[in-house]
Amino acid sequence: TTTTTTTTTLCPHLESATTDWVLGCEGYSCETVCGQVGGTCDATEMSAIDTEAEILFLASLVDFTCDDINDYTNSYYPGVYMSYLCGYLRSGSSSTCESSFADTSRFCCCGANCPTSN
Repeated sequence: TTTTTTTTTLCPHLESATTDWVLGCEGYSCETVCGQVGGTCDATEMSAIDTEAEILFLASLVDFTCDDINDYTNSYYPGVYMSYLCGYLRSGSSSTCESSFADTSRFCCCGANCPTSN
């Protein structure tokens, strides 16, 4: 008899020490990321990240350095594409908790304390 056990590994998310923002691992939805850190995803707060200054603020919260910055309409932003390109939402676009993309790490609001600036 052979027994197979499947486990879900918690990859090293980058969590803010002072807020509920988390930079998840590539390919993970915010629903998954927030569940793994014991929080609840808030897409409204994520949808508010629609300027370069705001995405740089989020990156600073988790000690991540953006090599480049761009705006997108995809619902899996704000996030980091290919580990270097920080993306925020183009005005009028919105983020969802369920979206994910293989090469994108999402900035997830996983609670009530998700400021968008200092």
